[in-house]
Amino acid sequence: MQTKFQQRYQQLASKLGPLNYGDLTPPRPPVQPDPAPCSPVAIDIAAAIREADDDPAVAAARLLGSLPPAAALAQLFLTRVPAASLGEGAQAVRAQLPLSGGVVVPFADALIPSAAPSLRAFIESVQSRAVRCTGVPALVAVEFEGGLLNALPHLVSHFPSALSLGATNSPELIHRAGFALGSELAALGFNTLVGPVVDVAVAGVTNVVARTFGSTPELVERSATAFLKGLVRAGIVPIIKSFPGPYIVGKAVALDSVATNAAHYKTFASYGVPAVMVSHVNVLIDETNPTTFFPALLVPAVVTGALRDSLGFKKVTVSDYLDYISPWQAPARSVLQMASLALLAGCDMLSFSDPTRWRLRTSSRQQTCSAT
Repeated sequence: MQTKFQQRYQQLASKLGPLNYGDLTPPRPPVQPDPAPCSPVAIDIAAAIREADDDPAVAAARLLGSLPPAAALAQLFLTRVPAASLGEGAQAVRAQLPLSGGVVVPFADALIPSAAPSLRAFIESVQSRAVRCTGVPALVAVEFEGGLLNALPHLVSHFPSALSLGATNSPELIHRAGFALGSELAALGFNTLVGPVVDVAVAGVTNVVARTFGSTPELVERSATAFLKGLVRAGIVPIIKSFPGPYIVGKAVALDSVATNAAHYKTFASYGVPAVMVSHVNVLIDETNPTTFFPALLVPAVVTGALRDSLGFKKVTVSDYLDYISPWQAPARSVLQMASLALLAGCDMLSFSDPTRWRLRTSSRQQTCSAT
């Protein structure tokens, strides 16, 4: 007997027609004009891409090289915005948000279906400001993992958890679930999803539960790949998470086992997944000394050594929220110091859950990023 979920997506399948998986190359976000008060940056993105012969790395370097220092610096940040900035009449709150390369819309239970226009207006204002002030469209993301973790429960359909999807053992069904979710997010104006979780569930692990697709690398690879292709087909850039994988509360991950335990990330790297989020799970640097642990996203041997060099990931690495790191994980270190360490470790973008923790300061003499 078919479940309601299976019936729903079989109906969707009949409307979609035959699949064309394509690859995992992320789409380019739309460019929109904006009358926001800031110094405009005149950059022809399409021309930059053409001149780079469609090499994204070369195009990105050319674009960043053309930006004013503060605008280029803004591309480093992915910041979660306060819920107060999403509703009607929130222009004053939005004006105080720091300029960044991307924003993450928070869990917003209060947004009812009639609030969809307000949410779209917020996203349009973010994109307009980004294009006008930096010449580069912003990543506009949401954290969504299905099941109980739906950031927009009244605006987006309730989708099964990753574990439920993986249990169907149907890449076709999972692909269509990813496409359906991506289509709904794109309709609201999003172009990025912080997800899915591609960790492998391990006995005793408490931080993944139903958030991952299964307990074997093969099942996770097969299911996550189908879901990712659905997202990309709908125009959504996925940021898979969270390298180097799950953890057991009270225990640190041994440094020399990181690449081995997360070997399935090599598959996602070979498929061209555009971005990976690196977590602040504790990594034990010296196994002879149990006190020598450090958050993974601050360890060069994890981000550069394991993820890039050993597993071959060459695209964008995104830090988990830096202001989520506990004082006992990185004692006596400011947010600015941890941001510097994350960059040195190999992270390309830095995430903050609270935009008031950092801001861009610009003057005629200097452009700096400082933590407050």
